[in-house]
Amino acid sequence: PRDVGLLLDRQTGPRDLALADAMPPQHRALTLICGMCGLRFGEAVALRLKDVDLEARQLHINRAAYRAGGTKGTGPPKTAAGKRSVTMPTSVAAALAQHLKDFPVSSRDAPYLHIHDRPREAMPALGWGHGIETLSVNS
Repeated sequence: PRDVGLLLDRQTGPRDLALADAMPPQHRALTLICGMCGLRFGEAVALRLKDVDLEARQLHINRAAYRAGGTKGTGPPKTAAGKRSVTMPTSVAAALAQHLKDFPVSSRDAPYLHIHDRPREAMPALGWGHGIETLSVNS
């Protein structure tokens, strides 16, 4: 079973919005996708422009990013159930639309999210500021 825990609890919405606002601008959308849509980090960073339907508020998860032996890549999700479509809350769709304006992509196959540094390392410190002792992208 997927460990989404608090991710899908509607009461976490304000917390996720506060955390997203505390992140650098290029990581705001990533934080909301993981926190409010229940995507794993690797699924979120593997999204391409063609996987995001802002009008229908749908994310189509077909791939996941991985790091193995110092090599980064993308491949299919871990299980067949990992291939799915997820409905985004309106606030996430709006954040993704803004992200695309701020960080345009060159083609439909280009990665949607621009990750230039290490958001995973920034998250624990941000969690403490919001009363969360062990924060990760799956918190």
